[in-house]
Amino acid sequence: MNSKEFEFIAFPDADRYRGLLRALEELAASGSLVLRDGLGLEASGHAFLAELTPWIVSRERGSEWPGTELSEVAAEIIRFRLDPVSMELLLRPVESLYAWEQPQFPEDLCLYRGDGSVVLATIAHERDAFVLLTSEEAMAVEPETRGLLRLRQVPPACARASDSSGGSRGR
Repeated sequence: MNSKEFEFIAFPDADRYRGLLRALEELAASGSLVLRDGLGLEASGHAFLAELTPWIVSRERGSEWPGTELSEVAAEIIRFRLDPVSMELLLRPVESLYAWEQPQFPEDLCLYRGDGSVVLATIAHERDAFVLLTSEEAMAVEPETRGLLRLRQVPPACARASDSSGGSRGR
């Protein structure tokens, strides 16, 4: 797949956030959220995870997910299936990509295609996010992303790493 990385040039308000996720839902088969060690989780986050439980497919310890590499501190990476019901759960509690941040909620919402490659990566505490789209996918989601995204100039080695493994961009 020949994906290109797009960065956000505008902060998606609540309506644009919902439109963006609905557009990306057509491309994504699963998602992930992260619980970083030492940050705790408030009742709102526990309640959300309880609702998401039927869709959770794995909970693994790790230090790397799209957009993030931790040097020492580990985290729990929660992977879940994405379908219309689980998408509704993602749309309810927050109104921004960057609101997926501990301690209120799990962090760093990411969405993945059926082959495991990244569609959306969020680094909430840095107020950063990016999407990886083919030219055809970019055209398909353009009505919902107009004015939000621009092609990011990525060094070739980083683009290959993101494209082939769905992993971190070396952050």
